[in-house]
Amino acid sequence: MRNGIKAIDFMYYVATPEFIRKWNEAKKGELICRMERAIGGLPQYESIEAMIQKMDEAGVEKVFITQCKMWSYRNKWMYMDTSLDEVAQYVTRYPDRFAGLAGYNPFRIRESLAEIDQAVKTYGFKGVYVHIYGFDIPLHDPKMYPLYAKCVELNIPVSMQVGHVLEAMPSEHARPIYL
Repeated sequence: MRNGIKAIDFMYYVATPEFIRKWNEAKKGELICRMERAIGGLPQYESIEAMIQKMDEAGVEKVFITQCKMWSYRNKWMYMDTSLDEVAQYVTRYPDRFAGLAGYNPFRIRESLAEIDQAVKTYGFKGVYVHIYGFDIPLHDPKMYPLYAKCVELNIPVSMQVGHVLEAMPSEHARPIYL
């Protein structure tokens, strides 16, 4: 670690054994790229304390934990839907190590906006993360406008995966130019 500057990981999941089990179960039947198979998926930690230990070893100061909401492009179902409480427990327990990013489901807009509001106002989440690929809607789709407006209202950023994704699915709708 040069000059004592530590890293900040801006997007990760709650990588507990339960989350990884759900992730792997949900991924069955999905087409994933060779890279995901090669790395064996997400790193798993027995506990959040074990994750903090690995963060310390790697020189990571803080991790933004995402409320994972992923829609299956191929099978058309919400295959990952991490609860707000699941992320909030780590953010509130270890605020110096974790920050929260709320999720967004463009097929359940009102519910998502209420949850984002609660995440920011009650738990101090710092933004929203959207994994837009599986939903198969472009970044400039009207279903995204309420999210953008909510983020402006709350003065928080929205982060999204654009360009490339590990799953085998079209990427045209996630081109950054659409913003």
